[in-house]
Amino acid sequence: GGVVLGINYLVQGSIEQALVKPLSPLPMWGLALLLLLGYFVLARMGRVFFAKADVHRFEREVEVFIGDKSIKVSGFVDTGNRLACGDQPIGVINLQTILPLLDKDTEQAVRLGRLESNQKRASSIKTIEIDTLSGHDQMMVIKTQKIVVYCNENTNIFKEMMLGVSKKQINEYDMLLPPFVLA
Repeated sequence: GGVVLGINYLVQGSIEQALVKPLSPLPMWGLALLLLLGYFVLARMGRVFFAKADVHRFEREVEVFIGDKSIKVSGFVDTGNRLACGDQPIGVINLQTILPLLDKDTEQAVRLGRLESNQKRASSIKTIEIDTLSGHDQMMVIKTQKIVVYCNENTNIFKEMMLGVSKKQINEYDMLLPPFVLA
């Protein structure tokens, strides 16, 4: 009631008018309900806004180098990414994003999801076993010459980082970075 009286006072301009003249044809409980609903809507919008602002801390611009080619992509540091090839962490990149960097043989192997016998000897590409939420699977992994991660004024260079190739689109990002890039 006090909040409604206060708002009515602001609208009417005097306390006498606020006490006598109603703010609207709605009963007081209706006004209180509208104010409460407005509060919850604004609180929800604030939570969504601040959650999105928090996500931006993990977004990075990334440049991937394979052979003599490079491409700039949008990356997201996935703190839950525990993929590794031996003791080396693996980033994950969209198939369509990495294709322009690959030679024809590597592109064919990545599209098929398997290596031919002559490609198995190459150390720059391999297939690894992975466990995901949806079960056990295989992923093609490619060794890069380097990956440059840009964050504000800082530039971090990671040599020979491994990239797993995802055939499924990774949300709105081109790649997921392993958490060690935050260090």
